[in-house]
Amino acid sequence: MSFPASNRLLWIVCAVFLDGLAAVFGAALREDIILRWKEHFMSAAAGVMLGVAFMEVFPEALDKGLAPEHAGGAFLVGFFAFYAFEQFFSHHTAEHAVNTQREGHHENHSTIGPSLLFGDALHNITDGVAVATAFLSSVNVGISLALAVFFHELPHETGDYAVLVAHGYSRKRALLWMFAIQMSALIGAVGVYLMASFIMGVVPWLLALSAGGFVYIAAAKLLPSVIAAPASDSGRWGKAMIFLAGLILAGVLRWAFGA
Repeated sequence: MSFPASNRLLWIVCAVFLDGLAAVFGAALREDIILRWKEHFMSAAAGVMLGVAFMEVFPEALDKGLAPEHAGGAFLVGFFAFYAFEQFFSHHTAEHAVNTQREGHHENHSTIGPSLLFGDALHNITDGVAVATAFLSSVNVGISLALAVFFHELPHETGDYAVLVAHGYSRKRALLWMFAIQMSALIGAVGVYLMASFIMGVVPWLLALSAGGFVYIAAAKLLPSVIAAPASDSGRWGKAMIFLAGLILAGVLRWAFGA
């Protein structure tokens, strides 16, 4: 299936808005559902992200003429860049909020909410850069990457929502802030689009960088949390099957939207 590329800016804005809806979907879920299925959400997201990275984004960088050794180097730089970002801008996770609630007390650190939202904004800007880069390469690749970002943001945003509510934000205020912060991806996306005439030569490099970042998020962030979570044998097999389903979904995206 092929899509017209006559208005890439419209495609980019629509994709960023779709990813912003992850905050709305996450907040719409009841807290008991979030707690029960969070690891399953992350398993699916990890599968989709790894699949899209290796079956769509990285091959596209090679197809655009990037030498394999250069693509591999850019991939590793992207992996390291996301690792460094997490080290410098790490914030409280949903597990912290859950533990706080289980211990029967309610922390009210005024800096937690702003710090979390600031870190999310920076992260979303990088997502916007990746989405816009993919659409500059191909509308089909852009759609696959945008869907992968959405699947990643869904469990991520449910966790952030739980943190904000646990630290004094009302449901409405948390939802509005999360959606607004999600839209910060437009900064990176529109910035890349406006500089398209200057950066088209480095789009293959940016694709390889994005693939490395996706692999870091899936393999170093999502899957370790899934593996560390206590579960019965059937629960572990269930999460493994959902991870496999995410990989298969990425393959379906490649087949459906592949150039």
